[in-house]
Amino acid sequence: IFAEELSIPSFFNLAFRYGILELNTAVKPYLLAHLRDQIGVDRALYFDPDILVLNSLSGIAEALDHHSAVLTPHITRGLDDAYRPSERIIQMSGIYNLGFLGLRLDDSTSEFLQWWQDRLYRFCLHDIHNGLFVDQKWMDFAPAFLPSVGILRNPAYNIAYWNLPHRRIEHTDNGWLVNGEPAGF
Repeated sequence: IFAEELSIPSFFNLAFRYGILELNTAVKPYLLAHLRDQIGVDRALYFDPDILVLNSLSGIAEALDHHSAVLTPHITRGLDDAYRPSERIIQMSGIYNLGFLGLRLDDSTSEFLQWWQDRLYRFCLHDIHNGLFVDQKWMDFAPAFLPSVGILRNPAYNIAYWNLPHRRIEHTDNGWLVNGEPAGF
């Protein structure tokens, strides 16, 4: 599916205004709506292309049976170190990391998905110091706007440099472990 096929108003105007990171991110809610409207998909698990899936994601898919959206926070405890990003930078860029998103594509998310499209059409900017980091900061509204949002706090999910202070990573004969449990992604 090419971006030009996603029914984005004045697509070439959008493409001209944004850099590659911003444009790739701005099309995300349009792709989700396309999957819903043109293909009939009723739920989706989105992963950025830099994510390595290491294990079954059935638990995440099942979470969409009970929640309209499933998100992973950047951190689940305070950061007490001098490394970057700091809590303040995470707060400015968005509480949830949108390298992963689980979303039901039904009536429970329809209005939210339209709202998200509208915001990203004009304000999908990489401008952390002015409170915008592409689509992430907008997702901070999800728990207030959607009927039920599942927050995945399991350290096996969304392992990244910003949350390593809270995770013990080890490689064994059985694969990667996080705090003694199999790594998810």
